[in-house]
Amino acid sequence: MDDKKMAQEIMAYLRENPCAGDSVEGISRWWLTRERITQSINTVQQALEHLSSVGLVYERRMADGRKVYFATAHTEASALIEIEKEFEGRLLQ
Repeated sequence: MDDKKMAQEIMAYLRENPCAGDSVEGISRWWLTRERITQSINTVQQALEHLSSVGLVYERRMADGRKVYFATAHTEASALIEIEKEFEGRLLQ
């Protein structure tokens, strides 16, 4: 990660937590990890929405409102390979 991206992540954390303060170690361990988890959650959500839209996974809403995702019965290895290739193409762009 370059310095500019790191600075953007730190500022994103500070926008959400304007009174925050920590050491270099604390910022690395807590602030930046939290930002990456948030980004990861968003990426996973987008991927699941795509997989659901093409019929490879389905969701079930739990009593507490959370969605749990499962492979559909017709999800085959060949379909998974095609989706993997599609996502790899997006990552390389």
